[in-house]
Amino acid sequence: MKYMTKLIFFDTDCLSSFLWVDSMNLLIQCFPQGFILPRPVYEEFKKIPHFHQKVDGYIQKGFLEIKDIESGTNEYRNYVDLVSGRDARVPRIGKGEAAAIVLAHRYKGILASNNLSDISYYIRIFELESLTSASILETMYRKNIIDLQSAESFWSGMLQKRRKLPCSTFQDYLDKLEKYPY
Repeated sequence: MKYMTKLIFFDTDCLSSFLWVDSMNLLIQCFPQGFILPRPVYEEFKKIPHFHQKVDGYIQKGFLEIKDIESGTNEYRNYVDLVSGRDARVPRIGKGEAAAIVLAHRYKGILASNNLSDISYYIRIFELESLTSASILETMYRKNIIDLQSAESFWSGMLQKRRKLPCSTFQDYLDKLEKYPY
């Protein structure tokens, strides 16, 4: 599978989806190479004490790695452009999303974000592969890491925590994929 060798750069919302439903162990099982947290994403998790503790634990175990954007680089200039709103022709986005985008582009990795309405423009111009909480759950299901009942339970739990998902149930999502494959 293509995701097994590429770095995955998470924004706050997408990783939060899995923290909310206490399924990080399954995320790690699905993508054992680990994940990258851009520094601004890590800083956002510091504001949520119960998540910050969990994130620090996964960093200590080597499943999450914090990555900085070095000042003076193209990534830094792109990051500043994305968060500043200087260019009125493109949407302004948050620091975590912007950092995940520029780092995924720099390292030819995969962006993990649920905020497609905010970032789809950048996914196109930076030619990024991307994942969402929904597509990650689908991958877990297809790899037999979780069964349909577990997927539905995680899906429901994410919706209860106001995570952005494209359908009301996981089965509806699978049906939609069958009807309209990528």
